[in-house]
Amino acid sequence: MRNADLSLLTAREHEVLAALGDCLSNTVIATRWRIAERTVKKHVTSVFVKLEISSRAEAAVIATYRKCAERCPSGH
Repeated sequence: MRNADLSLLTAREHEVLAALGDCLSNTVIATRWRIAERTVKKHVTSVFVKLEISSRAEAAVIATYRKCAERCPSGH
């Protein structure tokens, strides 16, 4: 996996990435956050563009890797 530059993401986009890592649909995300599904779609698109990915599966892999790295920093 190529190193994704997560520093490019806004706080909301980090939340979207985490939601994608949990395999949540746009509809579920919109309902939970009480925002329009169209807004979620824009955030998802922005994450894809910034991380240079093209699928929710890639986003889920990045999100899972990020969670793991936060729990188990390298060298420990």
